[in-house]
Amino acid sequence: MSVRGTRLAAPGLPLGRNGSSSRWDAPRLRRLMPALLAGALLAGLALAALRIDGIRVRYALGEAMKQEQALLDERARLTADVRALRDPRRLAGFATRMGFERSERVIDVPTQTPGSDRP
Repeated sequence: MSVRGTRLAAPGLPLGRNGSSSRWDAPRLRRLMPALLAGALLAGLALAALRIDGIRVRYALGEAMKQEQALLDERARLTADVRALRDPRRLAGFATRMGFERSERVIDVPTQTPGSDRP
């Protein structure tokens, strides 16, 4: 029979100083408390460092995405400029202003490919 408030040891376990079977009695906990607190503090600092690094990576990714979008916009603008400069109607008007006239005859000159026998 057990009396209320009294703890009996499990079979095979020695009783502590105060009659309890706990392996973590007060003196042992007082000795381990600084190590446990230091471990918890280090774990918290490691978690905070990981979160800060994650935030830093997200900001860098956001900046890189903004830069990519700016480069894509510039590429689209430059492509539109090149297409406008190569427009046949624009080139015909430019040639007319420069004094060029339509040719009366066109000579097709074949291009020589590397390795061919014909000049």
